[in-house]
Amino acid sequence: MQSARKSASKQARALAEESQGQAHALMLIHAVCCLAGCPSLIDDFRAELGEDGILASIEAHDTPKLFDWIVPAFSYQGIADAIASAYMDRHGVLTWAAIATDIAGQPSCPKLESYWHFHDCGYRKIAGTCNEPGHFSACPLPLHPLRNGRLNQTAYGLFLFIRDLADGDLVAWIDGRLAKADNPSDLDRAVSMGEAVIGPLRHVHGVSDR
Repeated sequence: MQSARKSASKQARALAEESQGQAHALMLIHAVCCLAGCPSLIDDFRAELGEDGILASIEAHDTPKLFDWIVPAFSYQGIADAIASAYMDRHGVLTWAAIATDIAGQPSCPKLESYWHFHDCGYRKIAGTCNEPGHFSACPLPLHPLRNGRLNQTAYGLFLFIRDLADGDLVAWIDGRLAKADNPSDLDRAVSMGEAVIGPLRHVHGVSDR
């Protein structure tokens, strides 16, 4: 009887220790997750996108609206968010409509003929130079007062990418790329599908893996 009581006591202690260990592990995991980000981050982000009309724009394949939402995000690179926001508040951002109007004016610079021609535009805001100096004075790209020349090139490059490679429909292009890369037997399925979209966009000036 005494042996049985000792055995039961050991089992009880073991269960208590295991329970404490699990509680400690859960506490550590919760702490790490809280450091990594808000637990409701995805839900909050989805709600914000809904309020801003982005989800509706995706449903409607509204490329101009999506472009005007994406491009300002590239300004938040290498500088404090507050500074970037203040600059955009003062000087504005480049929109799909503005670039479409620029391109419709048939500027003489051969770099603006297509996405592929646009490679190595080389516009430098402070220096006031580019790689087609003979066309600089008539080029619309430098007329937009963004924070630096790279941002001008990024906006134009993305516009031309969407126009020439995505046939003007960014959502359809993304859907098509994802569908083509979707292979249920692929152990790295998510990585492959992500790369199908991100890979081509890396070549847009200033985008890279951002």
